[in-house]
Amino acid sequence: MRKISILILFIYPHLSVAQTDTNAAVAKKDPLIIKYMVSSDFTFTLGNLRSFTTINKGQLELEKRVIGSKIFAQYRYGIIDSTVNSNELTTSLMVSLFPKNRVYGFINGGFETSFLRGIAYRGYGGLGAGFRAVKTENHEFEPYINFLYEYNKYRDPIETTPDTNYVLQTFRGVVGWTGLHRLVKKKLIIAHNFKYQQSLTIAENFRFEGSISISYPIIKILSVKAGFTGSYENVVPAGRRNEDFIWTLGIALSNL
Repeated sequence: MRKISILILFIYPHLSVAQTDTNAAVAKKDPLIIKYMVSSDFTFTLGNLRSFTTINKGQLELEKRVIGSKIFAQYRYGIIDSTVNSNELTTSLMVSLFPKNRVYGFINGGFETSFLRGIAYRGYGGLGAGFRAVKTENHEFEPYINFLYEYNKYRDPIETTPDTNYVLQTFRGVVGWTGLHRLVKKKLIIAHNFKYQQSLTIAENFRFEGSISISYPIIKILSVKAGFTGSYENVVPAGRRNEDFIWTLGIALSNL
C-alpha cells in the first residue's frame, strides 16, 4: 500500500501538468473573438423627414467555435419643433450556432420604436441560417434567410389595412446579405447590407432596406466614414411616407 501511495504522489503532478497543457491547447485552438463598433453620424434625410439629425450606433460581437452572439443598438435623434421629432430606437440580438462553419444557424429578436415612421412599438423574433459564401482575409459575403413572428403597434391607423385598429401581427420570410471588403492595404473598408422582408400572410405587406458605407482610418481603430441607406415600407400608418433615404458622415471606433 505504501508503494502505491508513493507511485500516486509521483504520477499526479505529471497528470496535472498534462491536463493543464491540454486545456491550454484547446483554449488556444478555440479563442474568444471579440469585435466591437461605436459610431456617431451626422445625417441628411429625405422621406418622412427632411432635416439634419444624428445617428449613434453600438455593436458587440462575441464568437467561439460552437456559439456566437451579436448585440446591436441604434438611436436616431433630431427635434424639428415641440411636436415633431425624428427620435428612433432600434435594438437587436442574434445568437448563432457554429458561427465559424460555412453554414450556420441562428435565433434572433429585437424591437424598435420610431416617432418618425409612426411606429409605437415593433417587436420580432425567429430563427434562420447564414451562409459564408465568401470568407477571405480581404472579402466577406454572407447571404442569409430568416423566418420570424412580428408584432406592430402604430401611432395612427394603417391606410392599406384600416381594420387592424393600429395593430398588425404577421409571420415574415426574410432574405438578405452582409458584405465587407478591405481595400488599399486593408485601410479602405466598404460595407454593404440588404434585407427584404415579406409577410407570409398578407401579400402587400413587404419592406426592404439597403445600405453601403465607406470608412478610412485616422488611427488604428478610429475611422472617418460616409454612407447611404434607403428603405421602403409598403404598409405605413396614415400621414407617413413609404420611403426614407439617409446620407451619413461621421466617425467610428471599431475593430470590425
